[in-house]
Amino acid sequence: GVPRETIIADYELSNAYYESYLEGLRDDLDRLRRFRVNETHIRPLLWVEGKTLRTVFAFIEQEFGSVENYLRGKVGISAETIDTLRQNLLQVDRAV
Repeated sequence: GVPRETIIADYELSNAYYESYLEGLRDDLDRLRRFRVNETHIRPLLWVEGKTLRTVFAFIEQEFGSVENYLRGKVGISAETIDTLRQNLLQVDRAV
């Protein structure tokens, strides 16, 4: 029930933590340098883009009709679990 663009904007907020996440990987990056792998090589794995998530949504909707159909059918998540996730992960304005 969350608007698609809200989901994508939230997803892209992950990039605000890119530098601190990268700092946490500093030791790993140092080890990878032996294999000529550096920050430039791993950035595409860590940096998120809204267009990627839009593509994922489009594929899921084309193949399964909806994200919920995908979760229930392909992934095997029960309706009860989806309801529990909604309750735990979404802010609901209860001031009504």
